[in-house]
Amino acid sequence: LLLYTKVYIAAEKYTVDGLKDVWDPSDFLYTTSEAYTSTIDTNRGLRDAVLEAFAARKDLLNNNKAKTTVKRLGSLTYDLLVYFH
Repeated sequence: LLLYTKVYIAAEKYTVDGLKDVWDPSDFLYTTSEAYTSTIDTNRGLRDAVLEAFAARKDLLNNNKAKTTVKRLGSLTYDLLVYFH
């Protein structure tokens, strides 16, 4: 699951547009849900990767599925607020 998030972050960092094109927001949102429902709050590895991906792809917050995911996962909402502050 972490792979999809890291692929996008690497593509953004090194401006590899072709690699960003194969990044699937649906897979990322599934990963996001898994990270926030299957791990404890103090297990930051995957959660921090999710936050980095949201930061790299701020337009994702305009996606209706992403909005639903953020609203449904209170811990994610809080983490995004703190991350972007």
